[in-house]
Amino acid sequence: MNAYKKSSQSTWSSMAQKYRDRIRANPKDLEARVTLGMAYRLCQDYPAALAVWHSILEVDPRHEVAKRLIHTVEAEFMRE
Repeated sequence: MNAYKKSSQSTWSSMAQKYRDRIRANPKDLEARVTLGMAYRLCQDYPAALAVWHSILEVDPRHEVAKRLIHTVEAEFMRE
């Protein structure tokens, strides 16, 4: 792993911790969940990203952003 990628993953990992804390303080904060999922995705932790976005749909089944992100990541998995 090159230094830039390692640094970038470290940044996203610390961002993920920030959003986990925000969600712990307010479990209904769907914006924080969207962003946490994106941080997981950028760290290439696709199962965690999908789990977070699916948790959004449990709160709001019509959340279009979560649906779109799930679809995008699942489509990426199907190509591999």
